[in-house]
Amino acid sequence: MEEAAADFVKQYYQIMDSSKRRTLENYYDPNAVLRWNYISYSGPMAIIRFLTGLPTTEHQLDSIKANADGDVWTVEVIGKVALGSGGSQPPFKETFTMAPTDTEGCFSIKQQVFTFGD
Repeated sequence: MEEAAADFVKQYYQIMDSSKRRTLENYYDPNAVLRWNYISYSGPMAIIRFLTGLPTTEHQLDSIKANADGDVWTVEVIGKVALGSGGSQPPFKETFTMAPTDTEGCFSIKQQVFTFGD
């Protein structure tokens, strides 16, 4: 499970750090919620509209931890992120809650919480 979770988030951040962020819409459950520094966005369209409005990013992943409760996964990511062309890379923590879709072996993001800081 840990390996599958690590693969999932590495793929997610690879897309997030590219010009193809819009395709992340397919990763989200229709009722997904993103909380970005205490501001909530509900549904894939609102989430993608927010994410595509962010400056370019480059994520450095320092830690990926996954836990399962039945079919539901919780994946915690800790790292640093460069926003735009600035030189700073503030630390971040992001937690994904995922559940299986109707397609075998596939998961969708139900909830995502992102915060800057330790």
